[in-house]
Amino acid sequence: MARRYATSRAARGGSYAPAVKHRVLTAAIVLAALVTLAGHASALTDEDACDLVSEDAITDYFSTAPTETTPDGEEGVYTTCTWNITFATETGTTSAIAFVGIDKVSKVAKQDFKANSKSRDAEKVDGIKKGFYLAEGNAGTITFIKSGNFVNVQFLGSSPEDLDANKDGLTSMAQDLHRAL
Repeated sequence: MARRYATSRAARGGSYAPAVKHRVLTAAIVLAALVTLAGHASALTDEDACDLVSEDAITDYFSTAPTETTPDGEEGVYTTCTWNITFATETGTTSAIAFVGIDKVSKVAKQDFKANSKSRDAEKVDGIKKGFYLAEGNAGTITFIKSGNFVNVQFLGSSPEDLDANKDGLTSMAQDLHRAL
């Protein structure tokens, strides 16, 4: 894909060397930061987040099909999946986002997990031994560690009421993902 872009840019008479150099430099910096933060190698799932949670499952969890699914990640480093969801309301529609992020367990991740799990607002999640639910405004996150994977499962609604109405779907999604890992 980058090659096609670079070739078409060169065909228009422009130079693509600076853009390619910038992308390579940016990728190298990001990779160096991830390696530094990872601390030590842990087992990361071989599955893509979008393969672990299907669009049909999203429909079951939130009672509406996603309008868009966006995978992301770097093989062996992390994997994410974002689903855009639109709900019908009495006054029109409202949008929300469901998200799964899976990363290797690192020293930084463990510190973050420990600090947030001890928050007075953190709640235990049935069926997830080493995990918790934390809500802030219109966003809810279930975080857990399993089999060398640091996992965040999130729902971002348009309002705190959206979050409350979809907390059971978020919880079911996290529980199913926990079992899959």
